[in-house]
Amino acid sequence: MSWFSALAYAVLGFLSVVFVTSHLTTLLVSLSLALPIVSYYPRLLASFTALFLCAIYGTCASGALSLFGHGELGQYTTARAFKWTMLVFTGVWMVVEDPGVGKEGYGEKGWLGTRPAVFVGNHQSELDVLVVGHVFMPGTVVTAKSSLKYVPVLGWFMLLSKTVFLDRKNATQASGALGSAGQQMKKNRQSVFMFAEGTRSYFDHPDLLPFKSGAFRLAVQAGVPVVPVVVEPYSNLLNSKKKIFRTGTIRIKVLKPIETVSISSEFEAVRKFTDETREIMLRELKGMAEAAEKSGVALKPHEAMGMNGTTGKSTHNKQLVLITGATGGIGKATAFAFAKTGSYNLALHYHSASTETRSQLLSEVKAATPTNTAIETTFFHADLGSFEGVRRLHDDVTKQSGDVDILFNNAGSTLSHSGMKSLADVPIDVFEQSWRVNTGSGILLTQLCLPYMERTGYGRVIFCSSVAGLTGGVVGPHYASSKSAIHGFVHWLAGNVAKKGITVNAIAPALIEETAMLPGGNEELAARVPVGRLGKPDEIADTVMWMVRNGYVTNKVIAVDGGMYPC
Repeated sequence: MSWFSALAYAVLGFLSVVFVTSHLTTLLVSLSLALPIVSYYPRLLASFTALFLCAIYGTCASGALSLFGHGELGQYTTARAFKWTMLVFTGVWMVVEDPGVGKEGYGEKGWLGTRPAVFVGNHQSELDVLVVGHVFMPGTVVTAKSSLKYVPVLGWFMLLSKTVFLDRKNATQASGALGSAGQQMKKNRQSVFMFAEGTRSYFDHPDLLPFKSGAFRLAVQAGVPVVPVVVEPYSNLLNSKKKIFRTGTIRIKVLKPIETVSISSEFEAVRKFTDETREIMLRELKGMAEAAEKSGVALKPHEAMGMNGTTGKSTHNKQLVLITGATGGIGKATAFAFAKTGSYNLALHYHSASTETRSQLLSEVKAATPTNTAIETTFFHADLGSFEGVRRLHDDVTKQSGDVDILFNNAGSTLSHSGMKSLADVPIDVFEQSWRVNTGSGILLTQLCLPYMERTGYGRVIFCSSVAGLTGGVVGPHYASSKSAIHGFVHWLAGNVAKKGITVNAIAPALIEETAMLPGGNEELAARVPVGRLGKPDEIADTVMWMVRNGYVTNKVIAVDGGMYPC
């Protein structure tokens, strides 16, 4: 132990005496009344006080350590001090299980002593700050969002202790920061700890938000291992929704380091590595959940109230439907069709719809919902012309409303190019953007939603294609090619997931009223249809509902076209 650490413990021990009397009084009151809420706010205040005091100490200690050329020890020393301060102030303790202790090449420090490395942890709540107090080794620092550097005391401490700040809203700056961090890690044999989800999940059940790829890109760039750190569910010790803050012991498990030297720095390779690591950590998290529930650390399934305080699936047992392009004719009609059953929660995507349009749609959805039936309807904005926008949409939906059971990839666009007569009339960038909006966005969204469906053994993936994908249509080659690509994807994926309880289908509408993609007048177009009229959005919605209900229908592209084409 360094003399700085000894000094820190002495100072904080003295400060602890000042607060211990009030803390014990609070504890006795909460025990006598047996009401969790009685202890919630005092312990919350005590934890913030502990954090504030340790930030003051950390600022001073980091400054002193920096003078002697050991600024990288600032966070380790402060983290250890915070561990003991939180025990005194809140009664919360964490036990670290490291199966690597004693294994060849790791010694007494185990896998936690891997250096340099990128440590990645799951992020359940504000209490996760305490995790670093228990797992940090000398030479480890955290990353933090750049706005924290402006927070008094805490920001000063982070600046002095060589925290890596990332601007998540600025991809260029974030990439540069990761590159700089990678060089710093290799030069100083320095490790970094990051919460892979990027934000707190507040889950009442054992699950993880989608992982950000920054930590994994950093590890690949630096050529250092990733060490997963899994904290068991502790929703019955700290739960802001239920106003619970109890004393207790939380288990932390360190998993085997994953080498990165053979992983390419290409985007898809890093993304695959990220997802594979998430699956490893999720399996471990779920494996730890049963013991956490038995010990009283985590809520049991019937006690959970749903994600982020919403009336989610754990309360109403409703499946979640995500509809892209939900404010257009077909999307809106499909939202009504699901609402009429009263059996589904709705996540409705929009791109450019006004507040008035969304408010009107919400009122109509509520009116369509059966009396005395409650469903959750939430709107989500995203530009599906950007793959980053697609990922953000999925992140927002899972954080706000839960995981997706039924996905209707309905959004599409002609990019204002309709009725094209010559291939030369369509620039190649219009082709590229059409494929991204009409095909790539739906494929990526399916890719993001599929892991949850596979875990639960149920899922419905439906694409809104077009007869243009079968015949060429009347819009143009960019549109027809983007739609026909959907069909090939449907055929491949359906066979791949059929035995997992997931069906994959596409609907190929012909000429539908209330869509902005139709070239020409309605009367002229209706004359082409054998039934003598344009289709109605409700008729497409009916087909969607049929595909949802019928688990024996998969790998199909169903033309709903008024008899125009014999397929």
